[in-house]
Amino acid sequence: MAGLNSSLNSPRLCTYSDVEPRIASYTFAQDSLRRWIETNAQAAELFDNAANLLWLLLGRQRMVGWPDAHVSSLLALPRSRILGAISGVGQPAAVRWLSRVELAVTNQATVALLIDALRAEVFHSRWAAEPNVPQHWIEAAVQHLAMHKTRAFSDFCLGNPSSSPEFHSTMREAGRFFNDALRVADAIGIEDAAVALGRCRDFTAIRRLHDRWMDRLNRHSARLVTGETRFQAPPFAPNARIFPIETLEDLRAEGRLMHHCVAAYESAVAQGESYIYRMIAPERATIELKLSGQTVKLSQVTLAYNERPSAITIKAVERWLESHVAGQLCP
Repeated sequence: MAGLNSSLNSPRLCTYSDVEPRIASYTFAQDSLRRWIETNAQAAELFDNAANLLWLLLGRQRMVGWPDAHVSSLLALPRSRILGAISGVGQPAAVRWLSRVELAVTNQATVALLIDALRAEVFHSRWAAEPNVPQHWIEAAVQHLAMHKTRAFSDFCLGNPSSSPEFHSTMREAGRFFNDALRVADAIGIEDAAVALGRCRDFTAIRRLHDRWMDRLNRHSARLVTGETRFQAPPFAPNARIFPIETLEDLRAEGRLMHHCVAAYESAVAQGESYIYRMIAPERATIELKLSGQTVKLSQVTLAYNERPSAITIKAVERWLESHVAGQLCP
């Protein structure tokens, strides 16, 4: 077949001794990578100059079942068109970015991660212009797409070239405040919220801006409301520690008491998409349940000032949900 033969004008094929040390880090689709490099001159040349691109192509082949003839035809194309066939993004900037990516783990999930990152065009971000782009930066960007172009995100990545539990936990916390800030800004009518957040120097500044907007929301929500505005009946009965918030007035009061942005969820609660509960022990917390089809799932548990609850509190919420036959936790 044409895809597995070299022409007289093609570069020499790699030998086993040439290939093996260089492909050791590519665990997923490694056999395919080895076979193509050793038998196809175009694949060998691509590996010499854009190894991640060849691995991504063969990883995609493994995932979707492309025949060898299709891969062979793609190998004859310019690199940008190869990447376009893999991900739908064929920009030369994306090809250059992919060549700078440092892959710590090469498995099927990494193939999906890179494709998601390319489709989200994270390669246009400031951190993505670095000579070496660690995989944990890309993972964080895909998990926090609303935040990945901000100055705070980029500077935090540049200060953490190595992956660590602290890197990911800090990113999760910052992402939570960033998304909450966007939600609060929408509720109080701030149209340029994303721009303001993007200018924040660091994650601490994002949290301060979030808190200012939240105070505005809670002051706005403190206005008197004539009569009692009741929400839809909650899905689960209370117990001795957990009680449903069933009125608009009580929801707004919860936000003021707990100093967080639960009042921004008015619309979702009014439409029956979310349900809010007040927990008084083992910690004072606010619980959000979300409706997914016919299933109610745990969305979040938040303490005052958006602090995270203890493991004991989470376990108490889980036991309460498990006491209801229809209860199901998010994965």
